[in-house]
Amino acid sequence: MIAREGVLAPEFSSIESRLGRPGNTWECYRQLNDRGTHYTPRQDVSTWVRFNLTAYHQQAQTVQGRLVRSGRVWTALADFAEESGLDERISTSRAPGSPSPPPTSPTPP
Repeated sequence: MIAREGVLAPEFSSIESRLGRPGNTWECYRQLNDRGTHYTPRQDVSTWVRFNLTAYHQQAQTVQGRLVRSGRVWTALADFAEESGLDERISTSRAPGSPSPPPTSPTPP
């Protein structure tokens, strides 16, 4: 659902990461167990639907928070580069998730 809105690619917006958190996995298993092992077309699945919608809503909030924080970091990096007279491309090399620069060798005296 998050990916459908164009917020993030499907592989990064799945509820799988939410379900993998402590407590959520067991709640998912409990919900599935409540459905039983056989398909019953007339059973009430509203709790399963509610569980999934809640998980998607919580995941959407998590993704939104990450996007906001990431935007703040990019803005701060771009501002720093501009204030320092550096090429704007320098900010991409220091963005979160980018590799650290290689260590420099000590200069001999």
